[in-house]
Formats: sequence, structure tokens, C-alpha cells
Amino acid sequence: LWSHWSPPPTYPRFHDERGVRTRDVGGSGGPDFAAHAAAQQQEEADEDLRLAYVTLTRAKAKVITWWAPTANTTSAPLHRLLLHDDPVTVAPLKVPVPSDSAALAAFRARAGTSGGALAVEPVAVGDEIAPIGRWDAPRQHDRSLRLATLDRSLDLTWRRTSYSALTHAAHEATYGAGTPTPQGPGVGQGPGTTTGPGTTTGPGTGGSGPTSITPAFGSEPETPQKDDEADVTDDAPVPAPTPDDPDAGLHEVDSRWHGLAGGTGFGTLVHRVLEHYDPAVHGPGGPSSVQALVVGLTRGKGLDPTVLGEALTTAVSTPMGPLADGRSFSQVARRDLLPELDFELPLSGGDAPAATSAALGGLVGIWRAHVPTGLLAGYPDALAQLAAAPLRGYLSGSIDAVVRVGPPGGERYLVVDHKTNRLAPREERLTAWHYRHEALERSMVEAHYPLQALLYAVALHRYLRWRRPGYDPGEHLGGVLYLYLRGMSGPDVLGADGHVPGVFSWRPPPGLVVDFSELLAGAG
Repeated sequence: LWSHWSPPPTYPRFHDERGVRTRDVGGSGGPDFAAHAAAQQQEEADEDLRLAYVTLTRAKAKVITWWAPTANTTSAPLHRLLLHDDPVTVAPLKVPVPSDSAALAAFRARAGTSGGALAVEPVAVGDEIAPIGRWDAPRQHDRSLRLATLDRSLDLTWRRTSYSALTHAAHEATYGAGTPTPQGPGVGQGPGTTTGPGTTTGPGTGGSGPTSITPAFGSEPETPQKDDEADVTDDAPVPAPTPDDPDAGLHEVDSRWHGLAGGTGFGTLVHRVLEHYDPAVHGPGGPSSVQALVVGLTRGKGLDPTVLGEALTTAVSTPMGPLADGRSFSQVARRDLLPELDFELPLSGGDAPAATSAALGGLVGIWRAHVPTGLLAGYPDALAQLAAAPLRGYLSGSIDAVVRVGPPGGERYLVVDHKTNRLAPREERLTAWHYRHEALERSMVEAHYPLQALLYAVALHRYLRWRRPGYDPGEHLGGVLYLYLRGMSGPDVLGADGHVPGVFSWRPPPGLVVDFSELLAGAG
């Protein structure tokens, strides 16, 4: 900082009047060589001046630097900063070096206006250098060795957790045919009575009569490689629709995904394709296609890219329902699509956890208070059977996509999660009927996806709280869409009540999201 040496250049490098990087290769006899050489020296000196500014303003605690009068001091950055008094203009390339006494007086005058931020200490007094203290290592005393002991308790409840970790025990359980699922009194809107293996009476989802509990259909642990929605492992057939089933017609609509097996690698691949999917590029009228994207990502994977490409094209062209204003995924503008939103949320204080923390079981009462009837009103019965995990540390996860819908000024934000669950045994013909609304709600509860959906909604709530001016949960939280890709059968396939097969949509009450966020934060 106190010395700057810039030798005369042979081939000056500088920026011309247009700001273009230029080199003068004409040599010392060329036109404007002197001006170009001066321009390089000026730029190099000003760059040193910029670096000096960064050095002096980025320290966390203290900067100690030296000034000394040498032949190279005139253009040194520290010298130019300290002895240039005009705060508006950049210091000239060279500032004359004053006498030692004049320099000391100038430095002390500047320090006097710094409010104590700048101190000046002479290293030399006259011709005598001030003595420098010598440091000697202290004598090493003989020490006896002893076994170290841990004299504090560890907070074993603090951890980095996730949706899959919170529901691990439930997902590990195998619910075979004739074994009740852990969802208490049905999936529906009110209490019921368990009357025997595999049967629950009560209102249920359909609204009347006994509800048969079919085997659970796997889950999606949020691991770095998606262990994405395991296929059905029980070979017991799913009962065919009865003649009075209003959705019986969906049983005639074959799924384009029937021949595509599941598994970890397949689920990861599908999510990767959708992560790179750009509606403007791969959607209708775009310069490319879903098939081209699939071909590029499935090379060497042993899959038929044509079959997967056609299946995905059908899925992304299927309307996502009223929450998405009837749009399909392929109709979402890229500016309204945020794929793979990773989050890391502090629980009960994060790195500085509070003395007490909430447990996951606290959500049961919150859910029942905010969702007393209607869709997913019965989920707290399943939630109550999860382990009472303490909420301390951090919650991590990744939202497949956040989609923005609505007119300017009235935007709503949706959580979108893609699922590749196969809701029928592998040997059974897969149809849109397997993904009717009733089957989707049962699958959601069995896999504890409502908990995942609410965790994602909390993550979006906290994200919008930071990023969206004038954020209002009641206005801007648009809900969650769970898109079961194998059941999404195109724009012309609808259930009897207007629901789109494969599309599970739910708009949790804003108070439920806010209260759960506060619970996760440690509010009890």
C-alpha cells in the first residue's frame, strides 16, 4: 500500500474512449504511444487504489498498515488516499511526498476527524527506531497426562430432519392385504369405527357406507437421489369399479405409463426431466419437445425415450384444475415457474435452540382446529400415529416447482409436487380410474403426503414473506397440487364430479400454514 512501481510498458494495455480493451503494438515510435503508456499506468494505479479501498473497508476488526517515504511512494494507493483532500475527485496519479514532519501532521489531522476510527503511530522517532518488544515462549512445565472427560450434556434432540425422516417409521411399515392402514377413522370428513381388518365404517371419502382400506402404495423419501414413490409391492388386485360407480368410465382410459416400471432411478429421471422442462421450449409450439428432452437425459439408461416422452407429454398437457386456473403444466410461462426450490428452515431456533421445543404431535390439534370438515379433515388421525419427533434443528427439503398464477397484482403461488406412484399392482392394467379423486385422497393419507404438502406450504410462506412486497398469506398462498403423473390422461378426461384424474389439489387454510410455521419456529 505504501509503494507502487509501474515500469514503462513496451506494449501498453488500456481501455480506449469507448471502454474497449486495447493493446498498442506499434512500439515506442508509434503514434500516441506516450499517451497509451500513460493510460496503462493510470489504470494500474487506479486499480491498486480500488484494491486499497477494499482492503481498508472489509476488515472485521482492525487494519494495520504502514506508510514510508520512498521513490515509489508518490503513486502508492495509501499515499494517494491519505494526502488527497478533495472527497469528490479521484486522487491524481502522483502526489508529492512531503517531509516526515509534514506527513505526520497531515495524517494526524485526518485521524482527528475520524471519530477514533483512525490512529497514527510513528515507528521512528528522530533517527532512533522505537524499541520492538521481543516475544519469548513461556517455559513448558511438566504435566501429567489424564483422561479427558465430557463435562457437559449433549442436546440429542437437535438434528437436521426432513419430511421423509419424520415419516420414516410409517413408510417402513408394510400394510398387506387385510391389514388396516394407519389412518384411524377413514380418510373422510368425520369419525368412524374400525370394525375389522381392512374395513372402516363412517362417512369416509365417498360420503356413505363402509370404506375398504386397500394396501398402502409407498412413499417418496427426499434423498439426494429420489427414492420416488415405490410401486405397489402387494400383488392383491385393486377391486374393479362397480356399475354404480360414477367414475367407472375412467376404467376404460388406459394410462400411457402402464409399461413404465418404477424404482429409484426411474423416479429420479422423471424429476430431472421436469426440472429441465421449459414450457416455452418444450411445450406446444416451442422449438423443441418433451421427447427431445427425454432423449437427451435417458441416453444409456435402458429406457425407451419415445414411450416416456409420450407419457410425459400427456401429463404436462393435462389441466391442473381450478387452483391453477385450468392451466396445464405446459401452459405455465417460464417467468411464472420456479423449479426445485430447496429450503433449509430453522426449527425452534435453529443454531441457537430454545430451552423447550415443540413436537410434531402439536400439529394434530392445529389441523383439527383449522380443518374440522371437508377435504383431509380425517388426516389428524393418521398424523397422531407418527412418532412424536422433537422439532429442533433444521428442516430441509426441495419443492419440485412453485407456480405463479393469477393476474398482475392478484398473483397466487402454488406448491407443485410430481409423483410417479403406481396405484395398482404391476401386473394389473393401469387406468385413469386408479387415480380418481377418492383414490388420490387415500394415497395421500397413506403416504402422509398432507404433512409433506403442509411443510412445503410453510417453506413457501416463509419464502414469500421475505420476497413478496405486501405479502398476505390469505391472498398469495394459492394451495398445493400433487400431480400423479401416471394418472394424468390429457385435457379431455374428467371424473364424474369434474375432478381431473391424477390431480390432487388442496388449498390449506392460511391460518393452518401460519400456525404450523409458528409451531416449527418453537412457539409451542
